[in-house]
Amino acid sequence: MSFDDMRAQPDIETAGWYERALYSLSSYREDKNRLLALIIIGLSFLTALFLLIRFAGQSSLLSFILIFPVMLTGFFFKIRGGLLAGAAAALLLLAFHPQLSPAGLPVLFPSGSLWFFASSTITLLGFLTGAVLKSFDHRIKNLRKSSFYNPDSGLPNRAYLLDRLEKLMVSASRMQLLLIEIDNYPEIVSSIGHEKAGSFRRKAAETLRRNIQQKAEPAKKQDDLFEIYDIYEDKLAVILSVTSKKQLKSLSVEIEDLSQQTLYFDEIPLFLNISLGAACYSQKREECEIETGEKLLKNAYIALRRSREQAGKPIILTGQEARDSSARLHLLGDVKNALEKNQFKLNYQPKIDLETGRIISVEALIRWVRPSGEIVPPGEFIPRVEKTALINQLSFWVVSRASEHLLFLEKEGIDLNMAVNISPNNLLEETFLQDVDYALKEVGLSPERFDLELTETDLMREKTRGRNIINRLLERGYQFSLDDFGSGHSSLSYLKNLNFNYLKIDRSFVSDMAAERRIYEIVNTAITLGHELGSSVVAEGVENREDLKLLKGMDCDCVQGYYISRPLSLKKLLDFCQEWQPEDITDLSPARYEDLPENESGLSSAVGPVSDFSG
Repeated sequence: MSFDDMRAQPDIETAGWYERALYSLSSYREDKNRLLALIIIGLSFLTALFLLIRFAGQSSLLSFILIFPVMLTGFFFKIRGGLLAGAAAALLLLAFHPQLSPAGLPVLFPSGSLWFFASSTITLLGFLTGAVLKSFDHRIKNLRKSSFYNPDSGLPNRAYLLDRLEKLMVSASRMQLLLIEIDNYPEIVSSIGHEKAGSFRRKAAETLRRNIQQKAEPAKKQDDLFEIYDIYEDKLAVILSVTSKKQLKSLSVEIEDLSQQTLYFDEIPLFLNISLGAACYSQKREECEIETGEKLLKNAYIALRRSREQAGKPIILTGQEARDSSARLHLLGDVKNALEKNQFKLNYQPKIDLETGRIISVEALIRWVRPSGEIVPPGEFIPRVEKTALINQLSFWVVSRASEHLLFLEKEGIDLNMAVNISPNNLLEETFLQDVDYALKEVGLSPERFDLELTETDLMREKTRGRNIINRLLERGYQFSLDDFGSGHSSLSYLKNLNFNYLKIDRSFVSDMAAERRIYEIVNTAITLGHELGSSVVAEGVENREDLKLLKGMDCDCVQGYYISRPLSLKKLLDFCQEWQPEDITDLSPARYEDLPENESGLSSAVGPVSDFSG
C-alpha cells in the first residue's frame, strides 16, 4: 500500500464528537453507506407523505413536515442532494396538499404565493444543510490530515499507526510491527539542515520500502499489509505480515544491512546506523495475548530498547518474551509494597586483609524474598529501580538497616566497617546524603565507618558530575570505593582525577587469572595502578587458594569471595566473625604465576575454602 493510498482511507478522525457525527452521516463513499442512506431517506419521505395525506386538511403548517427528509438528504448527499430533495418536496406539496389551493379549484391549480413560500423554504433548508455538511466534510479532512500525518514528512504518524493496528487486529490473523531507529539521526540532520529533516525521513522510508518489499512475503489474504509510519523524529514503524519468525528475522537482518549502504539525499552520501526491534501479533491466544495496538507498540519499543543495549542487533519479541518482559516491569510496582511489608533483607560478605588476616569490613547485599519464598535476584529489580526516584527510598533503607546491624555487631565486640552499594542517582538527589547522615547519627555511627561503593560504569555515565559526587562523599567523611574496576570503559586520564579509598578489581579478572597469563598480568597491573593512585586494592570473586596466593604475591590489600565466605545473614555473620582464624590467611605463602602447578595447560588445583561458613 502506497503513502497516497493510505492517505485516501476513510479512517475515524480525531475531531470533536459533533464533527465525527456529521462526518459519519455524510459518509457515502462505500456502497453499504450509500444504500443505507437511501433507505433512511426513502422511509422518511414515505412517512412524511403519509402524514401529509392523512392530516393535510387540518393545517397548512403540516406542509413543513417535509423539512426533515429534505435536510436528511442534505446530510447524506450535500448541496446537490438538498436541492433535489427540495424540488421533490415542492412537487409533493403541489400534488397532495389541498390547503395550498384556492377553494373550489382542483389541486393542480394551487395558490402560487403559499405554495412558493413553503417550497422555497424547504428547498433552501436542504441547500443550507448540504452546504454546512460540505464545509464540515472539508474541515474534517483537513483535521484528519493534520492529526494522522506528519506535516514535515507527509507520512502517516503515530496516531494513524495506533488506529490502523486496532483495525488490523480485527481483520488480520497475524502481523508484525517493526520499529526502526536511526541512531545517527542528529548527525544527519546537522549535515543536511533541519528544514530538510522531514524530506529525509520520507526518503529513508521510501528506501526501506523498496528494500523490504523485495524480501517480504505477505500473507495471501493480506497482500497489501505493508505500511510505513513516521512515529517520531528518528523512528519509523513498519506493519507487515510474514508467515514465520524465521522470515521476520531474515527480513530484520536485511534492514540492518541497510546501514552498510549509502543513501543519497540531495546528492549528499549518508550512512544510516540502525537499531531494530519487532513485536509479533496473532489472533491465536496461545501465541499472543496482545489485545490493543498500544500494547503491540509497547512490546516493539521493548524490543528496540534491547536492540540498542546489544549494539543494534535486531530483536524480535514473541508472545512469551513479551509476557516475561511485562512481568519484569511489574516487579517495579511491587518494590514499594515490598519495602512497606519488610520483604527485603540484607546479607553480608566479609572482606579480609591479606596482611593481617583480619576481617576489616563486610559488604551489604540486598535480597528480596517474597511471602511465597520466591527470591527475586537483585539484577532483575535494581536496574529498573535505579531509573526512578524509588532508588532513594531503597538505598536509604539499605543504609539504615546496615547501620543498625553494624551497631549490633559492635555491641557484640565485632569491630568492622560497612560497605554499601549506591547509585549515582542517589547522590544527585540533594536530600539523600542528608538522610544518610541522619540515619548514622540516630545509631551513633560516624561516616568513616561506611564505605559507599559506585561502579566504574556508573561514574563514566556521570562523567561531568562524577568528581563532584566523590568529593561530596569525602568531605562528609565517608570512604569511597570504585567498584567493578576493569568491567567498564574508564580511561586512565579520567582515573587520575578521581579520589577514592578503594579500587575493587572485577571478579571476571580474578577468577581467570590463574588460568591465563595475560589476565594475571592485567590484575597485577591494576593492583600496581591502584597503589600508585594512593588507594587500597580489593579483589572480588576469590574462589580458590591459588587466587589467594597469587593476590598475596601481587601485594593486593584485601579479598572477598566465595572461597572466604558466601553472603551471610546477620546471625551467621556474627558466628563467622567469632570463629574466624586470621592464621588461615597469614600462614599462606605468596605465589607468582610461574609457581602454580600445571600453569602451562591453564589448570590449577583448587583446595577447599578456608571456612565452613562458605556454604
